[in-house]
Amino acid sequence: MRISKLLLALVALISITAQAHETKKITGLKMPESAIAAKDGRVFVSEIGEFGKDGDGQITVIDKNGEAKVFAQGLYDPKGLAIVDKDLYVADNHRVIKITPDGKTSVFAAAEAFPDAPQFLNDLESDAAGNIYVSDSGDLKGVGGAVYKINPQGKVTTIINGKQDARVLAPNGLLMGKTPNCIMVVDFVSGVLYRLDMKKNTLIEVATKALAVAMAS
Repeated sequence: MRISKLLLALVALISITAQAHETKKITGLKMPESAIAAKDGRVFVSEIGEFGKDGDGQITVIDKNGEAKVFAQGLYDPKGLAIVDKDLYVADNHRVIKITPDGKTSVFAAAEAFPDAPQFLNDLESDAAGNIYVSDSGDLKGVGGAVYKINPQGKVTTIINGKQDARVLAPNGLLMGKTPNCIMVVDFVSGVLYRLDMKKNTLIEVATKALAVAMAS
């Protein structure tokens, strides 16, 4: 899930401000995991449904008036979201899905396209060039973690994984940094926030779990 949306993944409803300046609560979401706001003010929410059950996941869209409706159905366990141009991308279990503005879904990067078999694709992020970055949290215990890059043509390459750097345990939230070629990565197992320089191939610790807890308290 995206670093700036961690709290959204912990609640079962979303509050947005309607045009009439009233706060509207959206209820009934089925295990919401992530959310992203489009430039036009709409908010897309990924709903896992029953964890581990294929086909019951969906994406709900909430308009500027606070009205919610299903945008896409039939997903597996949708999690992280990213928007490139007008298309929505979803980390959906072992694959990445592309959803066009009319709600039509297609597999953008299948499990077979990854250098290593993905275990738990989690968050998504995009850059100005239209590349998609996806975190694989592995077995959630410290094995199999990785961060991948998917170019606009759907080619998947490894940015970093636990084989290359033992500190990569279970990458989760992703956020592009202000510096070109840099991305922020928070690890689910260690709780450490890293700055990954993809050009220099360096992983720098930015904040520890203890610091993150202190900042939140």
